[in-house]
Amino acid sequence: MFLGITLMPKNEPKSVSAYHHGDLRQALLQAALAKADQDGAETISLAALARAIGVSQAAPYRHFPDRDALLAAVAEEAFKIFHANLLDAVALSTNHDSQQLICRAYVNFGLARPGLYRLMFASQILHHAASEAKFKILAQRCFQLLLKTAVPPQATKCQEHQALKIWMGLHGLVMLAQQGLIENGPVPITVDEMIDVLLT
Repeated sequence: MFLGITLMPKNEPKSVSAYHHGDLRQALLQAALAKADQDGAETISLAALARAIGVSQAAPYRHFPDRDALLAAVAEEAFKIFHANLLDAVALSTNHDSQQLICRAYVNFGLARPGLYRLMFASQILHHAASEAKFKILAQRCFQLLLKTAVPPQATKCQEHQALKIWMGLHGLVMLAQQGLIENGPVPITVDEMIDVLLT
């Protein structure tokens, strides 16, 4: 439980010494997801993952032609987890607290899983992705959910602009809070209080 929202558990890499053809890809993906989560996506290499799970250095290339393909798969999994957390927040909400809950779920994810968040929103991966990339489509679904839930229905004229404003505020909040610059910053305020400020 984090700021009132239950986050989905982290995926841990499988601990086995040998892999069948059907699950090597999943083993590599889960190991990369855990590595990105713990140490940041910039630390991921196919060779290191191969050593970590006990396969030859050539084996990962049967499933991922290069590091960029692996990072795209990690981003897709990260956006799936993120989207599921947002949906869970919406499911728990009422008409009176839906804005606060989805925004808290957004911030919770960024603070609980900073490595994944930075890959998703503080790297060039979305910018360089093709429009048909699965993780880019998932990212758009997350934005549409934020638009639908966090923006008052009466703000029809500039709904998308209002959603962008909230998104920018939440992103800035996550990045500053990751560095300890919200509650211990120049104007001490809690994360929950700052979310309320963003929504006023």
